[in-house]
Amino acid sequence: MLPLIQHEVVDRHKYISYNELIDMISLSESTPGSLAVNIATFVGYKKHGFLGAAAATLGVVVPSFAIIAILSFFIEAFKENKIVSFAFYGIRIGVLSLIINAFLSVYKSFKKTPVNVFLIILTFICVAVFKINAILMLIFCAAAGIIRAAVTKKEDSKQ
Repeated sequence: MLPLIQHEVVDRHKYISYNELIDMISLSESTPGSLAVNIATFVGYKKHGFLGAAAATLGVVVPSFAIIAILSFFIEAFKENKIVSFAFYGIRIGVLSLIINAFLSVYKSFKKTPVNVFLIILTFICVAVFKINAILMLIFCAAAGIIRAAVTKKEDSKQ
């Protein structure tokens, strides 16, 4: 999903910069709702205010809702079908590859300081191994960033 969003919003239409997209991804991950809907809302608002946000949100939500509503009438009939089961298994693999691609894209764009790399590793371990809520880890990382900025600012003002 992220490569498609980046291609359309940043590269093709130039609605926002790549750095703004990274900021929107970070914010979207910490708010309720899907990434695509949240980013569409933010981009719509940035371009055309409240009406742009509403239109962009509806533009992302309505087609998916319509497709899911239609498919819900047929899903019971195909629930036990082995071909459909294998197709869903394949889709999971595709989704995993998209998530890894998104991670690599974001990883390339941020400063790889020892503190940042440590926070990535610590956050992954806390969420994946110790099952700590991802939202709590996002709050922790945001607080660490704020503290680091404050410390850096103090050091800069002393010089």
